[in-house]
Amino acid sequence: MFTSYGFGYGDLGPDEDARHALSAFLQKVPGLVRDGKLKHIPVNKFDGGLEKVVSDGFDYIAKGKVSAERIVFGV
Repeated sequence: MFTSYGFGYGDLGPDEDARHALSAFLQKVPGLVRDGKLKHIPVNKFDGGLEKVVSDGFDYIAKGKVSAERIVFGV
């Protein structure tokens, strides 16, 4: 992924083929989303701002309730 943006990584240099493949995929994304073939992971929103990250968020994670979801805290 990194090399497709025109940067080198370790022994790998920028990869023009990867850039073209990524560009082609990103052009298809809007249609895939529109057709319901590509969906985002579920979002679990916690209210209460950054103060709740430690009290609610870490507790939620520690209890093993996180499974294939994004946790978001409203600020």
